[in-house]
Amino acid sequence: MKVLYAGNTANFGYVVTHYLRLNDVNMELFMKKNPSIPSDPIKKDPTLNNIYPNWITFYDDTKPLWKLNILKKICDYDIIQTNTGLIIYSYFSRKPYVAQPIGSELRITAFSNSVKGFLMRQALHKAKVVIISTLNQELLLKKLKIKNYLVIPCYPEFAFFHPPDGPKTDFFNNFTIFHPTNLNWKTKGNEILINGFAKFIKNYSNSLLIIVEHGKDIEKTHNLVTKLNIKKNVKFVNGPLDYNSLINHYHNADVIADQFVSDEIGSIGREAMCSQKPLLTSFDDILYQKQFNSSPPILKAKSPDDVCSKLELLVDKKTRDRYGKESRLWMEKNNSIDVFAKKNKIIYESIISKEKFEILRNKIENFKNY
Repeated sequence: MKVLYAGNTANFGYVVTHYLRLNDVNMELFMKKNPSIPSDPIKKDPTLNNIYPNWITFYDDTKPLWKLNILKKICDYDIIQTNTGLIIYSYFSRKPYVAQPIGSELRITAFSNSVKGFLMRQALHKAKVVIISTLNQELLLKKLKIKNYLVIPCYPEFAFFHPPDGPKTDFFNNFTIFHPTNLNWKTKGNEILINGFAKFIKNYSNSLLIIVEHGKDIEKTHNLVTKLNIKKNVKFVNGPLDYNSLINHYHNADVIADQFVSDEIGSIGREAMCSQKPLLTSFDDILYQKQFNSSPPILKAKSPDDVCSKLELLVDKKTRDRYGKESRLWMEKNNSIDVFAKKNKIIYESIISKEKFEILRNKIENFKNY
């Protein structure tokens, strides 16, 4: 059995492939050449020493025939697992494939009235299995009348992010909030954090907000900071950051602030939790309670007033330490990339043996990790 993971958005493909290879699956990764930092294995995994392993190959989307080259590559394998737009290419390959939508391909593309939207819907319907991580994604699949899905949480951040080894090595004299999130006000609500922070520093002037500069709303963000007259309390750093810089900022921050519009905890939020730092973000605690039987111990905020009041709670170091430790424990309990890999192996074996989907679902739901 020869398996290919096509695509590496947010480094998902690399982590899944790496752990499945550890579970004796003959699997390779096929990803875009010159990827962005969040999707680049050598930027996320320091153990690679800036050298890609020989089981990773690349496609070059600057070449005229790159789409045809993707199809040729895919056809050399028994099973494809894929995310983002490459789900559509798997559909055209006529090979058995597992779709693992992790972002806008399900939330936006599959519901759009475009040719790409139509093809994405077709590709999700024709997948042997669709793997999702959250109940929000399940609701979307139900709207599309897709039934052959499995809910298997997959949080690759746990493989690379860890608590600090000691006390802060920078920003000793400041209460520091770190905001590495893409600056896109519509999808991230960055302005909610900044407006809330402006209220907060009226009583806590020795505070510092560190913002990573990347995204389409950099200029708007600078303008808002200037308008609020808080420039002395805000530090901008060029981004996106590589792994070492990112984890250094996590470890030196008192609080991590992510997005403020979504119902789901994003990759930055999970990185913060794995790094044992208190997290300030938006999320639907009822959905998480339903899926995991416990709500993650993070501080929920959807408005500037929420941001201000939650930061006031976190000024106390004991409170910060408690949230940080409980967040890490919650991730340990509810995330296991090793279990995810073993379940994937069961999926591949089921596809090869042409088992009925109901039998596969029963195996996954009753899986015991001995």
